[in-house]
Amino acid sequence: VRSWNKWGVTSLAVLTGVCWLAFIMQAIQIRRYRDHRLWLPLIGVLMGILSIWPTVFLILWQERQWGIEDRDELINGLRFMIAGVAFREELSKFICFLPLLPWIVRRRDELAALLVAGSVGIGFAMEENVNYIGGSVGSATLIRLLMPAPLHMAMTGLIGLAAYRACIWPRQCGPQFFAVFGVIVLAHALYNSFAGIPALADYSIVSPLIFIFLIYQFFRELRPNQSMRVDAISLTANFLFCISTVAAATFIYLSASVGWRMAGDVLVAGIVTQSIMVYLF
Repeated sequence: VRSWNKWGVTSLAVLTGVCWLAFIMQAIQIRRYRDHRLWLPLIGVLMGILSIWPTVFLILWQERQWGIEDRDELINGLRFMIAGVAFREELSKFICFLPLLPWIVRRRDELAALLVAGSVGIGFAMEENVNYIGGSVGSATLIRLLMPAPLHMAMTGLIGLAAYRACIWPRQCGPQFFAVFGVIVLAHALYNSFAGIPALADYSIVSPLIFIFLIYQFFRELRPNQSMRVDAISLTANFLFCISTVAAATFIYLSASVGWRMAGDVLVAGIVTQSIMVYLF
């Protein structure tokens, strides 16, 4: 909570979450004013923010009880990423999604299961972004917007959808839920491992490939569940407007921190690097 006192950094982090929430609020296709699809994603973001607390508790508990700490060696590093980072984050997010699951199951709404769970991932990423954006003095805002935020949305969304199907068809989809949860935890861990363990640095290309696979699977589940309708503002326009807004806000913050010339250099470098991710979406 102390880190939220840095208003500039916190505002950028909140903006990264608000942008993806805007995407979800359009993609979930709200039908009327009192529709559960309107308020469940908003609660989901708040639950995602709260999921940081059980995550931090598990960090301390695993250090004390299991001896799991960050290591540079390959085996210990993989153990830390799989049993530590990936498992505790996905478990915490899923636990915070569970109170919302009965509402969705009662209404037999598969689209809501995917996107409300995704909103929990957005809330987690938004709070996590406060420290990462603060540590980079704002320069990592676009990266955090275009990779970790949608990645958490996709991973938690897919787990939430699998849990919904397990509740509707327990005999057929119960085992599938545990399989999906295990695969997501492993993918999360490998994404971090190939990006962060020195012994795997030569194979860092694997991380973006895992990212692309998870995002693709998320949209593969999203599209068939949406009804065919034409929106006045497309999802693509929504997405590009949000990217532009975050880029502008980042430039303002960096200009105030380091001057507009250096802010321009940093921002242009970030835009060039992340343009492939914009095209991907």
